[in-house]
Amino acid sequence: MSVSALFKCFIHVTELFSGCYLLTKEEYVNRYGDVTEMELFHATSALNIPSITRNNFDWRRSVRTKFGVGVSFSTSARYANWHCNPNNPSRRAMFIAKVLVHSACKGHSAMKLPLRADTSTGNFGFVNVKFSDNEFYPTYVAYYYSEPVPVRRFQYL
Repeated sequence: MSVSALFKCFIHVTELFSGCYLLTKEEYVNRYGDVTEMELFHATSALNIPSITRNNFDWRRSVRTKFGVGVSFSTSARYANWHCNPNNPSRRAMFIAKVLVHSACKGHSAMKLPLRADTSTGNFGFVNVKFSDNEFYPTYVAYYYSEPVPVRRFQYL
Protein backbone atom coordinates (compact mmCIF):
# COMPACT_ATOMS: atom_id res chain seq x y z
CA MET A 1 0.00 0.00 0.00
CA SER A 2 1.53 3.33 -1.00
CA VAL A 3 -0.04 6.63 -0.02
CA SER A 4 -0.41 9.06 -2.91
CA ALA A 5 -1.90 12.01 -0.99
CA LEU A 6 -3.06 12.98 2.50
CA PHE A 7 -5.66 15.68 3.02
CA LYS A 8 -7.51 17.21 5.94
CA CYS A 9 -11.22 16.78 5.26
CA PHE A 10 -12.97 19.82 3.87
CA ILE A 11 -13.30 22.65 6.39
CA HIS A 12 -17.09 23.09 6.11
CA VAL A 13 -17.66 19.37 6.50
CA THR A 14 -15.37 19.10 9.49
CA GLU A 15 -17.07 22.05 11.22
CA LEU A 16 -20.57 20.65 10.63
CA PHE A 17 -19.72 17.09 11.69
CA SER A 18 -17.46 18.13 14.56
CA GLY A 19 -20.21 20.36 16.01
CA CYS A 20 -22.69 17.47 16.12
CA TYR A 21 -19.94 15.15 17.36
CA LEU A 22 -18.97 17.53 20.18
CA LEU A 23 -22.61 17.81 21.29
CA THR A 24 -22.83 14.01 21.40
CA LYS A 25 -19.56 13.84 23.33
CA GLU A 26 -20.87 16.35 25.89
CA GLU A 27 -24.12 14.37 26.18
CA TYR A 28 -22.14 11.16 26.86
CA VAL A 29 -20.04 12.86 29.53
CA ASN A 30 -23.17 14.24 31.23
CA ARG A 31 -25.05 10.94 30.99
CA TYR A 32 -22.29 8.39 31.67
CA GLY A 33 -19.55 10.41 33.35
CA ASP A 34 -16.90 9.38 30.84
CA VAL A 35 -16.32 8.63 27.19
CA THR A 36 -13.28 7.48 25.25
CA GLU A 37 -12.38 9.34 22.08
CA MET A 38 -10.51 7.09 19.64
CA GLU A 39 -8.85 7.77 16.30
CA LEU A 40 -9.73 4.83 14.07
CA PHE A 41 -9.40 3.86 10.40
CA HIS A 42 -12.02 3.25 7.72
CA ALA A 43 -10.98 2.11 4.22
CA THR A 44 -13.21 2.54 1.19
CA SER A 45 -13.15 3.14 -2.54
CA ALA A 46 -11.94 6.62 -3.52
CA LEU A 47 -15.29 6.92 -5.35
CA ASN A 48 -17.07 7.12 -1.97
CA ILE A 49 -15.19 10.22 -0.78
CA PRO A 50 -17.66 12.87 -2.04
CA SER A 51 -20.60 11.16 -0.33
CA ILE A 52 -18.78 10.63 2.97
CA THR A 53 -17.37 14.15 3.13
CA ARG A 54 -20.82 15.56 2.30
CA ASN A 55 -22.98 13.27 4.48
CA ASN A 56 -20.58 11.63 6.97
CA PHE A 57 -20.39 7.83 7.25
CA ASP A 58 -23.81 6.28 6.84
CA TRP A 59 -24.53 3.03 8.70
CA ARG A 60 -27.52 2.44 6.38
CA ARG A 61 -25.09 1.85 3.50
CA SER A 62 -23.23 -0.92 5.28
CA VAL A 63 -22.77 -3.93 3.06
CA ARG A 64 -20.48 -6.19 5.08
CA THR A 65 -21.77 -6.46 8.64
CA LYS A 66 -19.90 -9.26 10.38
CA PHE A 67 -19.93 -7.51 13.79
CA GLY A 68 -23.15 -5.50 13.50
CA VAL A 69 -25.20 -3.43 11.07
CA GLY A 70 -23.31 -0.17 11.47
CA VAL A 71 -20.20 1.70 10.38
CA SER A 72 -17.04 -0.34 10.91
CA PHE A 73 -13.79 1.22 12.02
CA SER A 74 -10.48 -0.42 12.81
CA THR A 75 -7.60 0.23 15.17
CA SER A 76 -5.26 -0.86 12.35
CA ALA A 77 -4.94 0.72 8.89
CA ARG A 78 -3.66 -2.59 7.52
CA TYR A 79 -6.69 -4.42 8.88
CA ALA A 80 -9.06 -1.77 7.45
CA ASN A 81 -7.48 -2.11 4.02
CA TRP A 82 -7.47 -5.92 4.23
CA HIS A 83 -11.20 -5.97 4.94
CA CYS A 84 -12.13 -3.23 2.50
CA ASN A 85 -14.61 -4.56 -0.03
CA PRO A 86 -12.50 -6.58 -2.54
CA ASN A 87 -14.73 -5.29 -5.35
CA ASN A 88 -13.46 -1.76 -4.70
CA PRO A 89 -10.97 -0.62 -7.30
CA SER A 90 -7.29 -0.42 -6.41
CA ARG A 91 -7.57 3.38 -5.92
CA ARG A 92 -8.80 3.59 -2.36
CA ALA A 93 -9.13 6.05 0.47
CA MET A 94 -8.33 5.61 4.13
CA PHE A 95 -10.19 7.83 6.54
CA ILE A 96 -8.90 8.65 9.96
CA ALA A 97 -11.96 9.34 12.08
CA LYS A 98 -12.68 10.47 15.60
CA VAL A 99 -14.97 7.91 17.26
CA LEU A 100 -16.71 8.07 20.65
CA VAL A 101 -16.90 4.88 22.72
CA HIS A 102 -18.51 4.63 26.15
CA SER A 103 -19.11 0.90 26.39
CA ALA A 104 -18.65 -2.02 24.03
CA CYS A 105 -19.88 -5.56 23.61
CA LYS A 106 -19.01 -8.43 21.29
CA GLY A 107 -20.76 -8.00 17.94
CA HIS A 108 -22.37 -10.45 15.53
CA SER A 109 -23.75 -10.19 11.98
CA ALA A 110 -27.43 -9.91 12.98
CA MET A 111 -26.85 -7.17 15.58
CA LYS A 112 -28.91 -4.08 14.75
CA LEU A 113 -28.19 -2.30 18.06
CA PRO A 114 -26.22 -3.47 21.08
CA LEU A 115 -28.41 -3.94 24.17
CA ARG A 116 -26.31 -2.27 26.86
CA ALA A 117 -23.54 -0.65 24.84
CA ASP A 118 -23.01 1.97 22.15
CA THR A 119 -20.34 0.02 20.25
CA SER A 120 -19.82 -3.57 19.17
CA THR A 121 -16.38 -5.06 18.67
CA GLY A 122 -14.85 -8.03 16.93
CA ASN A 123 -11.64 -9.74 15.86
CA PHE A 124 -9.82 -9.22 19.15
CA GLY A 125 -10.55 -5.48 19.22
CA PHE A 126 -9.49 -4.73 15.64
CA VAL A 127 -13.08 -3.82 14.71
CA ASN A 128 -15.33 -1.20 16.32
CA VAL A 129 -18.85 -0.84 14.94
CA LYS A 130 -20.92 2.28 15.58
CA PHE A 131 -24.71 2.37 15.20
CA SER A 132 -25.70 5.99 15.80
CA ASP A 133 -25.00 9.18 13.88
CA ASN A 134 -22.74 11.85 15.36
CA GLU A 135 -20.63 9.37 17.35
CA PHE A 136 -17.94 9.63 14.66
CA TYR A 137 -16.67 11.99 12.01
CA PRO A 138 -13.88 11.95 9.41
CA THR A 139 -10.86 14.14 10.14
CA TYR A 140 -8.33 13.08 7.48
CA VAL A 141 -8.39 11.11 4.26
CA ALA A 142 -5.42 9.48 2.53
CA TYR A 143 -5.66 8.32 -1.07
CA TYR A 144 -3.65 5.25 -2.00
CA TYR A 145 -3.37 2.32 -4.36
CA SER A 146 -3.83 -1.17 -3.01
CA GLU A 147 -2.53 -4.32 -4.62
CA PRO A 148 -4.81 -7.36 -4.74
CA VAL A 149 -4.83 -9.08 -1.37
CA PRO A 150 -3.52 -12.66 -1.36
CA VAL A 151 -5.85 -15.37 -0.11
CA ARG A 152 -3.50 -16.52 2.69
CA ARG A 153 -4.11 -15.61 6.32
CA PHE A 154 -3.20 -12.00 7.01
CA GLN A 155 -1.15 -10.68 9.93
CA TYR A 156 -2.83 -7.51 11.21
CA LEU A 157 0.07 -5.95 13.07
